[in-house]
Amino acid sequence: MRRHLLCLIPLAALAVAGCSGSPEPSTPSPTPTASATSSSPAATPEESTPMPASPSPDDPDKVLDLNGDWKQTNAESPDAWQAATIADGMITILWVSDGGDTTTLYWAGSFDAPTEKGGTYSWTSKNDHGQTDGAAQGSKEDTKKFSYADGVLSYSVTVDDEASTVELGRMG
Repeated sequence: MRRHLLCLIPLAALAVAGCSGSPEPSTPSPTPTASATSSSPAATPEESTPMPASPSPDDPDKVLDLNGDWKQTNAESPDAWQAATIADGMITILWVSDGGDTTTLYWAGSFDAPTEKGGTYSWTSKNDHGQTDGAAQGSKEDTKKFSYADGVLSYSVTVDDEASTVELGRMG
């Protein structure tokens, strides 16, 4: 039985990756609006897994580009996590639940892109209360500190007076 399962792993990887040598063109994700809850499906863990941090550190001779989609790598449940999009000077974070079927806005705030070369970066985001105040699980904080190092974007989340650090990996 074990031998059969080991044979299926490469086949599953090939099926997911496809046979084409060139990747599909990607289109930017739209920034979520102020709606508090969405019933549109979010990527499930099986459909989209964050890329692991590369074995080599980020190129210190280049300015980091943190734009794109991110997904929580340290979620306690396979059916609930946080997902973020960084685009157009904004970072938007959603609570994702029901295996990806439900999303709720948590954070919408400023993103100050890196301007200097290096493999680490941190910034303080200013909350867009116009979006988060109407969200059922929107953060009430005025600012939030974000850090990036070794392929991981991290920040603190407090729920019911209990703080934890959320770690996100880049999608795609």
